[in-house]
Formats: sequence, C-alpha cells, structure tokens
Amino acid sequence: MLHARMNITRMNITSNRPEASKANGASLDHNLLPFISVGFLAILLYVKLLPKPLPGIPHTKNVTRSLFGDTIPMLRYRRKTNQLYDWFRYEAERIGSPIIQLFPAPFSKSLVILTDFQEAYDIMARRTPREFDRGQFGPELFDGLLPDHHLNQTTNEVWKANRYLVNGLMSPSFLNNIAAPQVYHALSELVGLWERKTQLSNGLPFAVATDVCHTALDGLWAFTFGPAGGKGASHTARESLQAVRQVSLSGNTATFAEWRSSDLPPTLQAVLTMTERLGWVASSPFPRPTHWLISCLPAQRKAHRIKEDFIKDQLDKTVERLDLNDPEAQPKITCAIDYILHREHSNAAKQGRPPNYYSRVIFDEIFGFLVAGHDTSSTAFTWMLKYLTANPTVQSTLRAALHKAFPSALAEHRPPSATEITISASQITYLSAVMREALRLGTVAPILSRSTTAEVTILGHVIPKNTTVFILNNGPGMVQPATPLALGMNRTTQGKRETAPWAADDVCLFRPERWLDAEGKFDENAGPFLAFGAGPRGCYGRKLAYMTMEMMMVLVVWRFELLDVGEELGGFEAIDILTHRPKNCFVRLREL
Repeated sequence: MLHARMNITRMNITSNRPEASKANGASLDHNLLPFISVGFLAILLYVKLLPKPLPGIPHTKNVTRSLFGDTIPMLRYRRKTNQLYDWFRYEAERIGSPIIQLFPAPFSKSLVILTDFQEAYDIMARRTPREFDRGQFGPELFDGLLPDHHLNQTTNEVWKANRYLVNGLMSPSFLNNIAAPQVYHALSELVGLWERKTQLSNGLPFAVATDVCHTALDGLWAFTFGPAGGKGASHTARESLQAVRQVSLSGNTATFAEWRSSDLPPTLQAVLTMTERLGWVASSPFPRPTHWLISCLPAQRKAHRIKEDFIKDQLDKTVERLDLNDPEAQPKITCAIDYILHREHSNAAKQGRPPNYYSRVIFDEIFGFLVAGHDTSSTAFTWMLKYLTANPTVQSTLRAALHKAFPSALAEHRPPSATEITISASQITYLSAVMREALRLGTVAPILSRSTTAEVTILGHVIPKNTTVFILNNGPGMVQPATPLALGMNRTTQGKRETAPWAADDVCLFRPERWLDAEGKFDENAGPFLAFGAGPRGCYGRKLAYMTMEMMMVLVVWRFELLDVGEELGGFEAIDILTHRPKNCFVRLREL
C-alpha cells in the first residue's frame, strides 16, 4: 500500500515537471523583455546620434562609426600644436577638396568647410542675407559676454536698430577728426615706452606682445571714452620704468631682457580678464556651458562688476556733459560714447519715446568695441612686427616710402602728426601693400562663419537650411596653393568677374609687391583676401582697425629699426586663443 502511494506521488511529480519548466521559461522571458527593449532602444538611439554626412561632400573616413565624430582627432591636434583653427585647414588639405564636412563636436550636425575663395566671396558679398546670415560660431563665442551686441543678431530689424546707434563711428569725418587724435596719443605712448625699454635693454631683444595688446586697448579706450577714460596701460608702464636702472636677463639659449610688469588700472584689467574667457570658449566643443562655468569664477564676477560700474559711471558723466535733456543744447562729440548717446537721443525724439541711455544694447555696443577690437588689432600688429623683422629689405623700403610721404616731419626731425597720417597714409602704396600682406599671411581670424537661411547650393552640392559653413582664411587659396575643383563642382559665380588666384610658387611667401600693379599703384583686388570678411556681415570696425594699424606702423618704423632677434626668438610658430597669434613676439630696436 505504501509502495503504491510512493509510485503515485512519483508519477505526479514527474508529470508536473514540463508544466513547471514552461512556467519558469515564460517568467524568464517576461523578465528579460524590458532589458531587450532597452537594449533595442539604445541601439536605435546610438544609430540616430551617429554623424549623418551630407550626400556627396567628402569627409573623414569612418567618421560615421563614432558618436564623437571628429572631436577626438581635433582635440589631439590641438594638444599637440596649441592650434585649433589650423586643424580645419589640415583636414581640408588632407582630404584634398575645396569643400569638405566635419563633425567637431559630439552629436553635432555636419559642419561644412569651404576653401574656394570665389565661392566664399560670393556667399558673403552677394548671397547674404538672402541665403546666408551670420554663423553660429560668433553668437556661441560672444553671447555669454555681449548678448545684445549687433554681432550676435541675425540680419533683422534688431540688428539694424543696433547698427543705427554706431553707424557713423566709421565715417571718415568721425575717424579723422575725432578718433584719430585720441588714438594717436595712445599709440605715441607705446613709442615712448619702447624708447625707455631700448635704453634699458642694452641691445638685447625684449618681448612686446603684451605692450602691443595694452596699446591696442589704450587706443580703443580713447576712441570709446575720450580723455575722460583716464591713463592708459602704456603710460602707466612707462612711468613704472622711469626708476628702473637695470634689467633681468632671461632665456636658455637666447638671451633677452625683461622687467617686472606694472599693475594695470582696474578697469583695463577687467576688460582683459573678461576677454580671456573668450579664448577658453573658442577652444571648447561646448561653448555655451563653458561660458557659464567660467563666468561663475570669482575673478570673472569681479571683472564684470568693475566693467558694469565703469560704463554706468561714464554714461552718467556723458549725459551730464552733453546736457542731453536740454533740447536747445548743441553737444560737442569727442568720442564714441558721446556719439552713441546723442544718436539714441535723436532716435528717441523721432520715435516719440523717452531716450534710454542705459539699455543693455548701449552697454554691450560700448563694451564690444573694447573686447572685439583690441585683441584682433594687437595680434595683427605683432605679425606685422615679425614680418618686418624677418624682412629687412621690406622694412627699409617702407621707411623710405614714409620719409618721402612726410617730408616736413623728416626735415623737422619729428614723427608725422595724426593729421598728416590720416591725410596721407592711404596714399602710401607700399604701406598699404605691407599691411595687406601681413594680414593675409598672419590669418588673425582664420575662420569666417556663416549659416544657411534656406536650402542652398555650394560648389554644386545641396546644403540644407540651418547648416553652419566655415570659410577658411588660413588654407588653400589664401596662404597655400588653391585646391582645384573636382568634376561637377560648379561655382555660383560662373560668368561673373573672378579674382585671379595667387601664384602657387610664392603664395606662402611674404611679398608685399604682389599688391602693386605694373605702375606701382596699390590694387586691393590683386588676389584672394578675406581678413575682414565681406558683405553686410563683414567686420564692422575694419576702418578703425586700418587707421590704428597705419598709425602704429608709421610711428614705429619711423622711430626704430627692427633688428634681427635670432632664430629662436624670431620663429613663426603660432597659437590659437581667441585669435591666431604668434607664440612669441620679440624685437631688438635701434633708435633712429
């Protein structure tokens, strides 16, 4: 009986095993289902986030297999060379096409790189703003610092209103009669500073990049605020050297003179501190978060507060000085801030509204002159110094041209005056050629950014709306032999007058004569050149920059001979921060 029960029980257990196994399998499948779904969705998301190249445009091999696109090679190149903008040139040259596409940030859309000058000029001069507008690179760079500046606006009514406030500042009458004397005084301080340093250095080279940077800021400070802006950095530095009797010697294999830097006025230091932020932002794959993080640093917050307080104080003084609340007053304009407030006063009267002298637009337009102007101008002039030092024949020819252009100053043993320079500088063809050539090779702004506002065609390729296009100033066609167009690449400029390309055998050389025609006249259209961009979104302050650099060049070459500084101190290595600047800039001067 017991044996029978055991058999029955064994049979029941055995008969239940398949059913239990099925139940466990079903339960296991049910538990795995969420993981399978998540894995499937992750694969779909991964595929969706992979770079999606535009059809037909060359790109880096295997770029479509990594979420990071070209980010890692870009950062590796920057770490190796200290240059970021040069990587875009390197890729364009390596791929060997006048139009390529890159993915320089994780999860980014295609970034189109263009090196063909004719197509680039057509985009900026003829197709903006109809098909193109300012690119995203500018707003990403400046939005955290100058959100209401016209540089950040698309070409719309807001942009036009902002430009209305500052338009007349680049007129010949304002530049020659109001700005030139202020800028000239600031630049004369640089000459005085270098006279003192030349006396102290005993024939040794000394570094001048900081001096040039501070002087460019002094010039823009005087342009913006006039005499009320206070003492400049060059004046302060020269005063600090009056009591110095000896200098320190530095360098391992090349000896040069140096001395302790003087402390800058807090307002000038605040501008430089805030400008430093732009260098970090420009080199980051995530510019907007980088802006925000750096702005939280104590030094940045302090600099922002000093800047805001100073501009507010200058606005208060200007409103009172110009007596803008008196309709009968005839204000005397002495600087940019005077002009801007007077413009706001007139515009408000026309529109039947009270003037707003303290709007964020006015704050940002004023601050924009200092931020956007001093770094580019100073970088350009350091390249000019290096090219003149390395080419003594060019330097001698330029000095002879200056002596011929300013006979009264030469006879009276004095430097040319501000008035003499503004009247005659543009007529000195060799001066224009030297400046143009240094700007071409120096590639201060290596990249010009535009965004498509509609579906467009570039060199025969269809480009979707809202695509960023980088136009290279530092690549083929500009400072290297142009890359020929492949079959099927048609320019939109076909049938129109085209600028002849630079000769491939000397495009890399510093040769100012390329800008002179057979009669020795300056020809600004002698070859490809986009240092200041072109069209309605070209560099607004280029006329002021030219005037400042002309004055710098005349005053320095007139007063000093730039002697050889040796191979170690005189190389042409560069670094990319906000601009493409020389790694170092030394001069060895002889007073004339």
